[in-house]
Amino acid sequence: MNKKVVLAIFICLALFAGCKKMSEKDKTFSVMTGLDEALKRYRFDCGDFPSTEVGLKGLVDNSAGCSNWKGPYIEWGIDVTKDAWGRPFVYQLAEEGRATIISYGADGKPGGSGQDTDLTFEVKKRPKGMM
Repeated sequence: MNKKVVLAIFICLALFAGCKKMSEKDKTFSVMTGLDEALKRYRFDCGDFPSTEVGLKGLVDNSAGCSNWKGPYIEWGIDVTKDAWGRPFVYQLAEEGRATIISYGADGKPGGSGQDTDLTFEVKKRPKGMM
């Protein structure tokens, strides 16, 4: 595994599991940024991000049946398919080759403010052949 990815995973894990002072929103966003790199590695190996149907599960098993799958792309010891409140992330693959990861915050419902604010992270593809 790439040294940068290992370092990013280690940092995100430390932030998610070790920092008691971080808000749940901060922990969730930390996991989202780690998923960004994992999704880009998946795309590099498989040609595109996982489909909406496969979702983030495609990072830990080859449920999409990619012939060049070199995962798992996430090995954190935590369930990275869920936000800090224990709810599954909403993952969507856009037609333009972008993937979006959404957490609906503390209340688990779209919209809201404070801890209930939705967090949206867009993963943009790099040119083919680039990690």
